[in-house]
Amino acid sequence: MSRKERLEKLGNQPTKFTNVYIKNFGKDMDEERLRELAEKFGNVLSLKVVTGESGSSMGFGFVSYETPEQAQQVCHCHMAIE
Repeated sequence: MSRKERLEKLGNQPTKFTNVYIKNFGKDMDEERLRELAEKFGNVLSLKVVTGESGSSMGFGFVSYETPEQAQQVCHCHMAIE
């Protein structure tokens, strides 16, 4: 089924997701620090900071939350990570 067909089938139903793509953070970000930031929005089931061959962050990662509502909170927040 194509994306267009799926969207037509769903109609106006809100999308339910629990995984969030996080981007634009520095090479010094690690999973411990990302967890500290992510837990402000809800119960984190898992997370991953994507790293290069050198082991440093590639500037993006993923966080999986317990509920779609928790994940949605993150998507509405534009926080600067310092």
